Amino acid sequence: MENDTTQPSGTAPAPEWSNPAWTSARKDMVGTALGASRLWFSVAQGIVSEVYYPRLDIPQLKDLGLIVADGQGFWQELRRLPGYTLEFVAPGIPVLTIHHQHSRFNLRLRICSDPQRDVLLLDIELVRTTCRAACAQRAERRDLGQPVRQCRQSRRPCPHHGRGD
Repeated sequence: MENDTTQPSGTAPAPEWSNPAWTSARKDMVGTALGASRLWFSVAQGIVSEVYYPRLDIPQLKDLGLIVADGQGFWQELRRLPGYTLEFVAPGIPVLTIHHQHSRFNLRLRICSDPQRDVLLLDIELVRTTCRAACAQRAERRDLGQPVRQCRQSRRPCPHHGRGD
């Protein structure tokens, strides 16, 4: 019997992207809903790093990054903020709460996949830190690399912002 295999010819198709980029391999969690879910997700650096749907080999989202800003020049990308904490509801349950703390704000991000639908649920709570608490946090850390101004609330030097509120 004669071997009837086709030999490749031409070039391979070009990728759809010019510079492929991967998310961090340092995962805090990977999860899916219990049951017949077609949605998977991963968490790294305190944010949702990937969402896959309808199969585990088809990424739909890379890095759902969050930025907190005040509209007056301050902004902070959450993935660059050190010291976030993770809290699981219970062992084996893919519901995660991530706590981010900054001298200006606290942010709570709760992540859960819906067992009835192919949906990733996010509950985000952003709370401004009071100036007095922020001044105390900064003084404790001795992170005084910014100009020091007096805080109107505590009447002490306030290194984290210049408005003095």
